[in-house]
This record gives sequence, C-alpha cells and structure tokens, in this order.
Amino acid sequence: MSHLVCRALRAVVIRKLCGVRFCKKLELFKFMNDTEQLRFHVTSGIKHPLSVLGSDNAGNVLSQRHLNNDLRWWDSEVNHDGNSDLNGYTKTEVSSENRKPRKIFGSSVLEDFDTELAAGNNFSWSVSDWERFEQKVLSEGMDLSELWEGVCMNMLYYHEAVHSGVALMKHIESQGRSPKLVTWTSFIALCGWHGGKDFQDLVLDSYDKLLEKFDVFDSSSCKLLIQGLSGTDRWKEAIPLLEMAKLTQQPGSGYFSPIILAALREKDIGVIMEMLDILGETLRIPQSSVFIKMAEACAENENFNFQVLFEFLRKYEWFPSTEVVQRLAQLCKRDGWRVSYAQMDSRGVCNSCGCQAPAFALSGEQFKELRDKFLERAVIRGDVFLKSTPKELKRFSSFLEDIGSCDVVLDSLNIVLGHCAKASSQKKTEVLHSAVDFFWKRGKKVLVLGRKHMSNWPQKEMAAIKQKADIFFAENQSADDPFLLYAALYSGPQTLIVSSDEMRDHRFLLGPRLGQVFAQWQRGHQVYVDAVNKKTNYVHMRMPRRFETVAQQDSGGWHIPYEDQQERFSYHRPNAWLCLRKK
Repeated sequence: MSHLVCRALRAVVIRKLCGVRFCKKLELFKFMNDTEQLRFHVTSGIKHPLSVLGSDNAGNVLSQRHLNNDLRWWDSEVNHDGNSDLNGYTKTEVSSENRKPRKIFGSSVLEDFDTELAAGNNFSWSVSDWERFEQKVLSEGMDLSELWEGVCMNMLYYHEAVHSGVALMKHIESQGRSPKLVTWTSFIALCGWHGGKDFQDLVLDSYDKLLEKFDVFDSSSCKLLIQGLSGTDRWKEAIPLLEMAKLTQQPGSGYFSPIILAALREKDIGVIMEMLDILGETLRIPQSSVFIKMAEACAENENFNFQVLFEFLRKYEWFPSTEVVQRLAQLCKRDGWRVSYAQMDSRGVCNSCGCQAPAFALSGEQFKELRDKFLERAVIRGDVFLKSTPKELKRFSSFLEDIGSCDVVLDSLNIVLGHCAKASSQKKTEVLHSAVDFFWKRGKKVLVLGRKHMSNWPQKEMAAIKQKADIFFAENQSADDPFLLYAALYSGPQTLIVSSDEMRDHRFLLGPRLGQVFAQWQRGHQVYVDAVNKKTNYVHMRMPRRFETVAQQDSGGWHIPYEDQQERFSYHRPNAWLCLRKK
C-alpha cells in the first residue's frame, strides 16, 4: 500500500502546483500540513481512472477508485505517515454481506450518479439539468463547490458519456467560472478519445485555451491530454507531452498507447516504430489494445506486416495476452498460416509441429558483465556489505580459489528446510546427502553451502557428504544466496545452482537491464527441488529449461510465446505458444 500512497501524494502535490502555474520547488511536507482533505479510495477489481481533483484555492483531493460490480467502495483516510486505515478492517476481513457502502466525498448525490452511470444509464443532460444537479450536491451541506465538477467529468470520461460532458462544460462556463485543470483535461480526453472527429474542433479549441493558462502539466494531466489529442488531426502534438510527463513520473504503456493507435490510424510507420522502441528499451510492453490493432494492421498493410510485428516481440521479449493471441490466430489463419496452440517439452520440442527451439545461451559479454557486476551491486554497495562481512567474503573468495570451479552449487538449508523443516537433524542430513548424490552419480563436481550450525549435524552422514562434495559454512547470521550466486558465477557459464529461492532482491539490486540478464541466466541454470520421498529420501529435481522463451523463427514459420496467467516462479516464463506454420 505504501508505494501507492506515495504516488498518490506526489500526484496531489504536482496537481496543486500546476494549478498555480509552474513551480520548481516541491515543498511536500508543508503542503501536506496545509492540505485539509486527502482521501485515498481502495478496493480490488477493475481499474477506474485516476481522479485528482483540485482547485487553485482549496486543498486537493485524490481519489483512486477501482470499480467492481461485486464490491462496494470503501473509504480510507491516509495518515501523514503513509499508513491507511480501512475502517478498522483489512480487505480479507470484510465479507460482502457486511460491507458498509461509502459516499463519494460524503455525497450521496454523487454516489447515486456514479451508480446510475455504472448501471449503463448514460445521461444526456442539458445545461439546465446540470444546474439542478449542482444545487442538489451543494444542498447536502458539504463544501464540494470546488470539487464536484471534476468528479463528475471524470465519471463521464470513464463511462464515455460525451454529450453530457459537453453540457457540463457549458454549464460551468454559463456560471462565469473557469473549469479546474482536472475538469478541463478529463473533458479533452472524453471528447477526443471517445467522441471522435465530430468533436475535434471542440477538443482543439479547449486545448489551445488550456495552453494559454498553463505552462506545464503533471503526468496525470499529460495522460488525459495525450488521449484527447490522439483522436484528432493534431495527434502528433501529443508526443512532446511524453517528455513533460517525465517531470513527475516515468510514463507507462498507457501514455504511449493512444499515440501508437493514432499512428496506426494514420499509417505513420515511423512513429509506430519509434514508440515501440521506447517502450521496449524502457522494459515496458504495449497494451493489448495496441497489439490487436497492430495485428489487424499487419493483415492489411504491406509496410507493417506480421514479420515486423514478430520481430518486435522477439527483440524486446514481449509476451502478448491470451486475448491478443486469439485475435492474432484468427488473422494469421485468414492470411494462410496453419495455426495451433502448443507447448514445449523440457528439451524445447514443440508438441504441435515437432520443431526444436534454439538452445539457451548468454553471450560471453553478457555473462562476463553479470559476473563482474554481481559482487559490486548485490554483495557490496559502496562501503556497505550486504548480508555478509569483508572478512567472511575474503575467506569465501580464498576457498573458491583453492577448490576451483564447480559444476553444481547447492543451497543446503534451502533444500532441507523447504521439504523437511520440522524433521530431525539426522533426517535433514540424509536428504542433503541424497541431493548431493543425485549430481555426484552423474559425475558432477558439487559445492554445498550452509551455515556453521550445520557442523553439529550427525557426523557420519556429514563425513559421507564431504567425500562427494566440497562444503563451505558461512556465519549463522549471514545469508546463503549471495555465496550461492557468487560461487556459480565464479565457476563459469555452465554451473548450475540448486535452490527454490526466487532471488528477487538480487535482480532488483542489479538494476533493470542487468537484472533482466540475471533472470535469463537464472532460467537456464537454476534447479528446483520438486519433492522429497519421505521413505527413501530421494530428491526429485526439476531441471531448468535449456531453451529461451522468446518469439522464434525457423524455416517453417514462427513460435510466439504468450502470457497464459498460469502460476509460476517470478523468473520463469510462460510455456504457452502459438505455433504458426506456412502452408
């Protein structure tokens, strides 16, 4: 929750500043003390667009709402320390029968209005209708005069009620008021994105007026403006807003999607390529709606064909959704391909066409960089040693120099505690011996990593393990996984690790680009202990895939991996494929 609250606070601050034109200093804590009302609405379900509702004179209100037909909304006050209180309950503690309905900013009128829109009752209100509605909202006795119009325009945007949005804007102007920033940007997005070319003049006129008043926009405003402009002939003016959005946060795929869709509509291949490259290079993936439109364009446009699309999927290792793949299958079948849904076995052989996927391999340069940077970023950061000490690291480094490279490195405690945590030390030692035996019988040189307390385990069994493997005991307070990874990378590109740890922390510490290389190495080198036979102590190992899961081309066609939402380790990739063969 804390990262969502931080994002919420940042959006509120920038919206406040943008309401009084450009300001370079963000006095966050002073602003938080001055702000009287900050609400953060959280449930689970389908995303409702972010509503940041502000004025030039009053404290801003932020409402992030997730809409679900089966759930009622909940109101949560956000404290200045970043914690939230969901009326004394956690989400899992509240049954659907006992849920207390909330009022939007305390207004039952706004709550009823949103309920009607959600039910599909698309209001076609006139200016006079909005005048009566405003009076009803204000008659409830709460000071919503600065907020209600932004709330309603955002609702209308979400529910695509274009004509009512136009009437609301006319009502605001008829009162001699200037629309708030959130009202204006939501209106532009509503008419430009949902209204089409019929509302183009209105959108562009509103945008030009907005530019006369504001010098810079926060990221949420940029996103709405990008959507609105992308539906017009001036869609390329949305591109510079991507850079402006970076002032407050890194724009996600949702910022790029309207521009790509506009470029597809206008058949501007250059902009399409540019936007896709930016997404790929920043480790983002286009939204499903973009992939579907791209696939449809491939079926109709010689300059942007399936080969180009598949090359992008391969280049940036993108996995489209099941929805996208189903549409892609229809289009490819119509285009003359033989289409089937498939899986690869552990060797990388397709169960549909029998083709062999290329073997997994990091380049020599990638492995060298990963090995060299791992110690610097994941074990030592500056002068701080993470999960170890300089003395212990030096002892381990000398140990590795003495024994040389290994074929397999085992995290002993991870293996035994994962499958027999409550067993006796005798049982744990026998399971560890069985795991070592698995690789020793296959002629592998094995290194076992553990902690010093394991030296008290049954000596006879430990002595048998020492005859088949080298053993290093770290201090009891130290973590095992840095030594595990350091030893494997030191030993060379063929060395396997045995652990069920997902190593998320290490991927994060390596940074986005190198973390992706680490995950690729991990997929091809990490052995997982699947099960242990309680009677025989036999350890069943799940060996890593020896092929890489990316879009692949061979002489007969393509194999496209896609996201099937099956449960798996974070470093694993889906094993669902679209098999496309030329007829």
